[in-house]
Amino acid sequence: MASLSSRWLPWCIVGLFLSFTAAPAVAGEEEREMRYLFAGMLQERSKLKSWSCVITGVDRENKSFEMIFLSNGESFRFTRTRHLPAFDGKAFRGVVKEGKLIKTGKSDKITHLPARDEVVHACDNKKMIVSWNASNRQCAISRSTPANRQLFHLWDPRMACLILDHGETDYRRAFNDRLKYWSVDFKIEHKGALWTVTSTKSYGFQDVRLSLTVDTEHGFTPVVYRGDTLYKANSRFPGKTEVHYEATAKWEQLDGVWVPIHHRHVKGDGTVVREYKISWDWINKDIDDKEFTLEALGVPDDVPKIYFDEKGQGISKNNFPSIGEKRPIQRRTNPWIRWGGYSLGFLLIALLRYRLRKKPSSPT
Repeated sequence: MASLSSRWLPWCIVGLFLSFTAAPAVAGEEEREMRYLFAGMLQERSKLKSWSCVITGVDRENKSFEMIFLSNGESFRFTRTRHLPAFDGKAFRGVVKEGKLIKTGKSDKITHLPARDEVVHACDNKKMIVSWNASNRQCAISRSTPANRQLFHLWDPRMACLILDHGETDYRRAFNDRLKYWSVDFKIEHKGALWTVTSTKSYGFQDVRLSLTVDTEHGFTPVVYRGDTLYKANSRFPGKTEVHYEATAKWEQLDGVWVPIHHRHVKGDGTVVREYKISWDWINKDIDDKEFTLEALGVPDDVPKIYFDEKGQGISKNNFPSIGEKRPIQRRTNPWIRWGGYSLGFLLIALLRYRLRKKPSSPT
């Protein structure tokens, strides 16, 4: 028995060594596949540089709506028609009891509103934002800032099949943030052209998973984005999978570029959070910068225009900087030169005071 064990011991050591050396190789290969996958998605999405399309759908911010959308990838102009339901004057304050929303009061000012459409025209050329609500005939003009831009809740088609936070407005940063998150504790599965990357965070009784499935043969298009929980054997629900949310997208190729034609985001219980259908007029044409100006919106002359500063305070038109205005640059003096000037000034003042106090000497 001793001779048998001594014969197999070297092979066991070799096998153990190979297992340790193979693990980093496998991990390195998965990391390369991961970066390849995200690089492919970024490269393909960047091919969509400008577009004209119509988006119809529903979301939490706009309810049911239709939007005519023009963009050069940075600036945009749109006309959005929201189909608002009838309002009976009863207020919902968000009080929940036993899973039911309770009506807690009525509005004193509005008793009833019929079903109606609200039409908003807006543009942003990265210098100024103009928003004209045709329903109440008001036009607001403000400086273009990330905070003001977020108020539109504008959805970028290049982000189809992603579930975004409120502040995520750039598809490049959104992809890169997920790459950083998924680079820890992840695995990649292949089913033909469909690659699924899953990041898992393990806890005492469950594994929380976030996964993304990408069609690598058709423009590296994301087709399923999902967050769920898998309960472990030591939990009350061993083997159960609880889906928290899921996004899906359908794509088609237009002029050599893969573009989304449908985006759907639902909760685990099937409740629709966002659903958009996109109809494309054209992509990747040159757009004149004049398409993203106040004049392009066609605001009537009799509509009052209200100007706002960076803090959201109303100001006069004269105090609102023009688009091409360049503010004077305040040059800062080198601190060493400024300190030396102060020192020399103090020295001269001290010398002058000494000479004034010194009495003249008597003649010899």
